[in-house]
Amino acid sequence: MGKPLAGMRILDLTQYVSGSMCTLLLCDYGAEVIKIEKPQAQGGTTEEEKCARATFHRGKKSIFLHMGEEKDRSVFWELCKKVDAVVENFRPGTMERWGITYDTLRNVNPSIVYTSISGYGQTGPYAGRGASDATIQAESGIMSITGPRGRESVKCGAEVSSYMSAMMGCIGTMMGVIGAKRTGEGRRVDISMMDTTMMCIENQLAVYMRDGKVPKPMGNSYDLFAPVGLYNTKDQKEFMLSVGTDGQWRLLCEALGRPEWIDDPRYVTNMRRVANLPELDREIRREFETYDREELSEKLQSRRCVYGNINDLAGVAEHPQTTERKMIFTASYPDGSTYRVPGNPIQMSGMERQTEYPVYPAGEQGVSG
Repeated sequence: MGKPLAGMRILDLTQYVSGSMCTLLLCDYGAEVIKIEKPQAQGGTTEEEKCARATFHRGKKSIFLHMGEEKDRSVFWELCKKVDAVVENFRPGTMERWGITYDTLRNVNPSIVYTSISGYGQTGPYAGRGASDATIQAESGIMSITGPRGRESVKCGAEVSSYMSAMMGCIGTMMGVIGAKRTGEGRRVDISMMDTTMMCIENQLAVYMRDGKVPKPMGNSYDLFAPVGLYNTKDQKEFMLSVGTDGQWRLLCEALGRPEWIDDPRYVTNMRRVANLPELDREIRREFETYDREELSEKLQSRRCVYGNINDLAGVAEHPQTTERKMIFTASYPDGSTYRVPGNPIQMSGMERQTEYPVYPAGEQGVSG
């Protein structure tokens, strides 16, 4: 069946994670992505730069255009006649300085989709502000509920705001292109990193709007379910345990050989477990510390309990699930240098899992037709 987006063409004016990952997803699934780059860009010469390009721009074509020059913008306008979408993630106002708006784009190509990803979106009092993943995590509220209980706010170790915005940009672009194929009319797609991150904490926001109680950081526990948290085994290995229902609580008690906990009035319902979390936490901690990790894992797995080992990135890279799902790709430059990079998570029938991709240095892969 081939790749589902084969035949789609995208002009890529992105530069940061949110935009670059958006167009990478489109590229991985068959879209021809043409990355527009400044003439002075060389695609990276250090190992760090080459690895970053392999991670974010594998498979994309590349063309040098200086968007501040009229003659180069004329090439851009010609390309716009032949593509399905333009994706950018500059600060709002940048594209307008080059005379590029949704109205000017659809005058050239009525069916074109114009996707912008920015920190705060194209409208509102914060629209013109600079943003990064860290500052959006701060403004969106997700930092206020992350970190140890009673301590300062902590950002997530991964760029969650950037990657979630990339996914929303990809989805919005595809929806716009699908609609344009049906109606002949393009769309303006406006993705805000702040909006996207707020969606990630919609449950906590909904609870706040219901009862006015402002959530606070709770470390590895969770204020709506218990027990959820990090526990050590006898051999000092870390487990993340998650019990979200009374049924899961029963399975945990059976796995640990503690049936008396099932009907204990302190723990009989999730609400009671949450109310008595300090006592419950101490009891589970003592119980876990009587087992080595392998022994405890076998017990929990025997009753299909929900838990996970705390893996470092070396453990993740060599994880049997990572290997089986082919989540590590090889990206190769024309000079023969190769890099192992994380792959995309979407697997579908009728499309062979591609695990090797070319990486074109800036401007090297010309565009024609």
